[in-house]
Amino acid sequence: MIKLLIILFISFNCFAGDSIFEDLSLGEQDFTEYAGPVDPALVKKKYSDRPLFFDDVLRNNYLEENINTHLFSLIDFISDDLSFDARCPNHQLEKNLSYIRYLYRLIAISYLFENLKELWVDSYNLGMGNFCNLEWDKTFSQCRAVTIDMANFVKRIEGKHLKNFSKLRLKRMKSSARVDWVEKFKAKTKNLTVTEARINLFCLENGIDCKTIDYDTLKFAFQLSCTQDEYTLINICSGYDGLYGLSNVKEAYDLLIKSEAFKFIDQEGYGKECLQRYSRIFKDKEIPSDVLSTIFPKVATLMKEDKRVYPQGSLFISGSFKQFDSKGLEGFLFPKDQKKSRNIKDREIEINKTLAKIKKQEVPEEEVFVLKAPTSQNLNKLAMSIRAKSQARNSKKRGEPQFKKMEMKRFLIGADKVAMNMGAFKKDFVFSAKLTEDTLQKIQAYASRKILAKLKKTQGYGTVKNPFSLTFFKYLLDTGLDTGLENIIQLYKGQLYVLNDLIGPRKISYIELKKLDMGWQIYILRQTVKSSKGPKFKTK
Repeated sequence: MIKLLIILFISFNCFAGDSIFEDLSLGEQDFTEYAGPVDPALVKKKYSDRPLFFDDVLRNNYLEENINTHLFSLIDFISDDLSFDARCPNHQLEKNLSYIRYLYRLIAISYLFENLKELWVDSYNLGMGNFCNLEWDKTFSQCRAVTIDMANFVKRIEGKHLKNFSKLRLKRMKSSARVDWVEKFKAKTKNLTVTEARINLFCLENGIDCKTIDYDTLKFAFQLSCTQDEYTLINICSGYDGLYGLSNVKEAYDLLIKSEAFKFIDQEGYGKECLQRYSRIFKDKEIPSDVLSTIFPKVATLMKEDKRVYPQGSLFISGSFKQFDSKGLEGFLFPKDQKKSRNIKDREIEINKTLAKIKKQEVPEEEVFVLKAPTSQNLNKLAMSIRAKSQARNSKKRGEPQFKKMEMKRFLIGADKVAMNMGAFKKDFVFSAKLTEDTLQKIQAYASRKILAKLKKTQGYGTVKNPFSLTFFKYLLDTGLDTGLENIIQLYKGQLYVLNDLIGPRKISYIELKKLDMGWQIYILRQTVKSSKGPKFKTK
C-alpha cells in the first residue's frame, strides 16, 4: 500500500504543471528530409529533441500497438516521466519558469557588458576614438524591461553600472605600441583575449582575413562589434530576444549554480536539475548566439585571472536579490534615506488633515464639447498649429533628432526592430503649455476611440498612404494622454505608419507602440509596404 501511495504521489508531481509544454511545438521546427511510405505528418513528444515523422513513430511503437499497450505505457512512464520529472517535477519547473529565463538573460547581459568594457578599453587605447563608451544613455537607459525582475535590476544599477570600472585603463598608446598590438593580433591563434576572440568572430562572420587586416578595417570591426553587442544587450534587457537556456554556452550553467540567485530556485533541492531541464526542453525554440558562445569562456578566464569577487561579472549581483525581495527586504543592500522618508510621511499626514477640513464646493456641469468635421486633414492642421505655438521654445539648435538617429541605426545594422531612447526623444521638441481651451478640447476629441476609429476606417489614417502625424503622436506621449495612446494600440494593434512632421527630414516611418512597466516605448520597424504616394500634408 505504501509503495502504491509513493508511486501515486510521484506521478502527481510529474504531471502537475504540464502546461509548460503547451507552446514548445509552436513556431518553426528543424527536421530531416521525409522519405517514408505512409505519412509525412510530424509528431512532437515532450521529451524528444526534435519532431519525428509519423512513420518513425509507427515503427518505434509497432510492438506496443500490436501486443499490450498498457504494459508499454507503464514502461514509457517509468523511463520517461519518472526518470526525467522526478529530478525536476513539472510543478517545480513551472513555478520558477520565468525566473530561470531571467537568470539566463541576466548572466548573458553581465558577460556581454564585460565584453563591451574590454572592447571599449582596447579601441580607445588604439586611438580609434570613444565610440565604444558605455555611458548610461547609450546602454541601459534604452532598456525597456517587460518583467519586474529585470525592471528592478535596471533600477538598481542606474548610475552604478560602471562603478567597478576604472577609467584609468583608458590610456592611448603611442604609435609604435599601436603597431605592435595590431601585428601581435594578426599572428595570434590561441590564448586569445576577450577582445581578440570577439574581433576574430567578426572577421569570420564577414569573410575578412584577420591575419592580413589593416588598421582602418580593424577600426570598422571594433565599431560594428560594439554597436551589435550594445544592440544585443538592450534587446535581451527588453525581452526582445531568442534566448532561453543558453544551450550552446556550457559556462552559463556553471556560473548560475555558483551564484547567490541560485538559492531562490534551489529552496527544495531541485535547482540544478531544473536549470538543466529548462535548457534541454527549450533548446529547439532558442536562437543560439555565436557571440555569447565565443565570449563566455574568454570572460570567465578573465574573471579568474583578475581574481574577481563575482565570477558572474560586476552587474550580475545587482539582479540576484529575489530571495530578499520576496521577503520584503529589497532595501537592505540599497537603503533609502529614512529621515527623508519620515519627513515626507509626516507632511502627507498634515496635508490630509488640512484637506479634510476644506468643504467641497459644488462644481457646475460642464458643457459637452462637440468636434466639428473630424478629418485626418484637420487633425494634421491641429498638429501643425500645436507645433507652431511651441516653435519659440525650440529655436535653439539641438543635436541630431532621436527619430532620425534610430531610423539610421536600424538601417545600418539591418535590424527588423530598434528601440527608441524615449528620454532623448522627449528632449528633441518641447511643447508649449500655453494652449487655448478650444485647442485642448480638440486634442482630447481627436484622441478618442470613436474618432480615431472613424479616421482609420474612412480615410485610412495611420497607413502608408495617409500616415499619422508624429507631432500629434508625441504630444499625446509628452502630456500623458494615456487614453489616446491606448486607443491607438487597440485600433492599430500598436503598429502604424507616421510622418515625421516634427523635426528633421519629412519621412514616413513604420513604428510600434508598447506600454511597458517603465512607461511608453516606441520601436522603429522595418517597413513592409513602400509608399507610392506622398502624404496629404506638409511640414512647415
